[in-house]
Amino acid sequence: MAEITLEDVYYIQNNPERVFAYLKSLSGGGSGPTTVAWADVTGKPTTFPPATHTHNASDINAGTLNEARIPALAISKITNLQTTLDGKLTASKVAARPASTATDVAGVVADLNAVIAAMKTSGVMSST
Repeated sequence: MAEITLEDVYYIQNNPERVFAYLKSLSGGGSGPTTVAWADVTGKPTTFPPATHTHNASDINAGTLNEARIPALAISKITNLQTTLDGKLTASKVAARPASTATDVAGVVADLNAVIAAMKTSGVMSST
């Protein structure tokens, strides 16, 4: 391949119409873009390996992130999360009850009513 000299650059800058006409004649003289078959492109690489690069978080607008890429976030950073969690049922909200020893239906009903009463007293279940 020939080197482009300073004289060539000067000629191109001062004669763009002539250069364009010459290039147009090489492409068959049409007025539209020229199509070149991929096989006719010379000097192209045989592989196109991805290059290592990064993106800003704002560039990511679709897809699923691997959980390892999502940082640990303090509960205090999520609005009302702690309050919401505190309102959930926990074992400590209702006083411990002994296992039922009922031997008949009336006994099971009595034990169940005692559990319901304890849940209402603790506020886990509404009284109405």
